[in-house]
Amino acid sequence: MNTIYLRFSDRADALAVLASVLSYESTARVPGGMEEGSVGWCDGVRYDLCFLSDQGVASAGEGDLVNVLWWGEGASAPDFGGHGVTPSTPRCGFAA
Repeated sequence: MNTIYLRFSDRADALAVLASVLSYESTARVPGGMEEGSVGWCDGVRYDLCFLSDQGVASAGEGDLVNVLWWGEGASAPDFGGHGVTPSTPRCGFAA
């Protein structure tokens, strides 16, 4: 498993990129609402998403932070372009 850290300009940008790269479909009940059940499959590999603001984690700056737990090999992870970041102290993790 690999955790991929992403930063987007806002939620709309995050949803557009995640839809394009992972074929993710928003699970929010209302526009701009919290994402629920953010688990999916991409090219036969499971992924889990954590929208940090939905978990009460504030970002140091503007934008929407999303963590992706990629259940495959790191080399098989999709390319999120310039949205990938490397936080010095990640503040949100996935429970096993």
